[in-house]
Amino acid sequence: MDHFLLGFLPDHQISNRDCFYGYDPEFGVYLQHVCCRWLSQQVCSQALWRQYFKFTVVRNPYTRLLSVYVYCKRWLNCQESFSSFVLSLPTRVKDPRSEIGSFFTPQVEFSHIDGECVVDYVGRFESLSETVETVRNKLGIEREFPHLNAGLPSQKEKPIQTFYTQDMIEVVNQVYARDFEAFDYSML
Repeated sequence: MDHFLLGFLPDHQISNRDCFYGYDPEFGVYLQHVCCRWLSQQVCSQALWRQYFKFTVVRNPYTRLLSVYVYCKRWLNCQESFSSFVLSLPTRVKDPRSEIGSFFTPQVEFSHIDGECVVDYVGRFESLSETVETVRNKLGIEREFPHLNAGLPSQKEKPIQTFYTQDMIEVVNQVYARDFEAFDYSML
């Protein structure tokens, strides 16, 4: 395998566009967070798109959103409650930046174009060690990947439904309906 999209290459001195990772000042986006459609149309030629091994890691929409909230609280100084954060989701996904890719973009946008899966492998966060091992084997990578950005322990100790009210669940179910279906996650 000569080409692959990989979002962690700290020992290589190559451009962001060559590894599709990091901030691209021309487009004003972080390339590891862009949707397949945008990446395939704006950054990479169709020939290059076909050559690369493309993979993504999906996560249960409820735990993903809680994780995004914890990240925003910790690193982006988010002051709103989790409830407000979730209930504002329909507005957040209508933001034009969400079409390119954001924390709030439905995950199906990172793997599908026009309803068709266009990545070579979809791994699951819930079995991350297995997912990483599969990608490493496919690409012939021997080195280990470090575990970065671990969530708060309290997140992992409580059942996910304890973080959500019924109104919040309904918003998540509506906004991420395609994620639940495409990746076989169960709605609460």
